[in-house]
Amino acid sequence: MASGQPTLDACLMAVDEVNSNGGILVNGERRPIRLFVEDSGGVPEVAVSKAMGLISRHRVVAILGPTISRDAIAVSKVAEERQVPMLATMATHPEVTADKRYAFRMIFTDALQAQLLAEITFNDFGLRRTALVIEAGRVYSLNFGRLFTQAYTRLGGEIVAEVSVISEQEQYDSQAIELFAADPEAILLPITPNLLEPLFVAIGHADLRSKILGTDAWGAGDFPPDPSRLDSHYTDVWLPTMTDSASVNFVESYQKRYGLTANNAAALAYDATRLLARVIEEKGADPESIRQGLATTENFHGVAGTVRFSGHGDPWRSTVLIRVDKDGQRHIVKRLEPRKEAEPGS
Repeated sequence: MASGQPTLDACLMAVDEVNSNGGILVNGERRPIRLFVEDSGGVPEVAVSKAMGLISRHRVVAILGPTISRDAIAVSKVAEERQVPMLATMATHPEVTADKRYAFRMIFTDALQAQLLAEITFNDFGLRRTALVIEAGRVYSLNFGRLFTQAYTRLGGEIVAEVSVISEQEQYDSQAIELFAADPEAILLPITPNLLEPLFVAIGHADLRSKILGTDAWGAGDFPPDPSRLDSHYTDVWLPTMTDSASVNFVESYQKRYGLTANNAAALAYDATRLLARVIEEKGADPESIRQGLATTENFHGVAGTVRFSGHGDPWRSTVLIRVDKDGQRHIVKRLEPRKEAEPGS
C-alpha cells in the first residue's frame, strides 16, 4: 500500500542504524532492538488479532503503528487494556487517542488539520463556497469531511455539495457533473492517493475552475505531469525536498538503501522508531516507563520536525501548506504553527 511499505522500510532502516551502534543502552548494557512485523491488510479485526499476538506471544514492550486510523482505533483499545504503549504514525482520527493513556500518535489530529485547512480556505484564499468529495466507507474521509464542515461553517463558509466516490470506480464523470452544478470556489478531497488522478481528470473534463484542496493523505501519492490540471494545495507534516540537515541525510540514506524517494509516511515512521529508542534508553524498557517517557517527551527533533507531548497522546507539531503544480512538483508555501488554544488535548 502507499504508506505501508515506506513505513516498514523506514522502521527497518532506523532499527539497523541503532543496532549498528550496539543497540539501546539499558541499565548500562547495550541491547539490540528486536522488531516483530505483522501486516493487518487494512482490516481492523486482523490488526487486533495481530496486536494481541505480539503482546501475548512475543511480549513486546511497545507497538509501533498501526499506520491508518481504522486499524489504530481498534488496536488502541488493545493497547489500553493490556497497558502496552502504542505509537501510531499516520493515524489522525481523534478516537485513536481519546480517553486513553497508552495510545500516542506522531502526526497531527484530524481536528487540528481540519481547522487549519478551513482557515486557509476561508482566510488565506478568501473562498466562501466549498464542495466535499468523500470516499464512501472510509473512516478517515468521512470524519475529516465532518470536521472541516464544522470549522469552515463556523468561519462563515458554505458547503455547497457533498459527493461520494468509491475506489472500485474507474471514472468519476457523474461526480464531476454534480460538482459543476454546485459551482464551488473550492473542492476538498480528503481521499486516498489512488483516487486523485482519475478525479483530477474528471474535474478537468467538466471544466471546473475550482481550487483543489487536500489533506496529508495526499502525501503518499504521486502526481503525474498534467498541463490541464489546476494548481492544488494540501496540508502535511513534511516534504522530501526540505533542506534542513536531518531531512537531507534521511532522504539520502533512504534513497541509497531502497533506491526510492522517501515520503511523509517513511519520515514519520523513522521518527517514531527513533523516538521509541530514545525513550527506552532514557526511561527504561518496560511498558509503563515507555508510556511515561512518551507522555513527557519535550522537543524531540526528528526528520519531520519537532514533536512534544503534554501528558496525552496527541503531539504538538507544526504543519506545512504544499502546492502541487502542473508538472506534479510539490512546493512548500508556508509553515503553519497551531495557535496555543488549538493545542491537542486542550
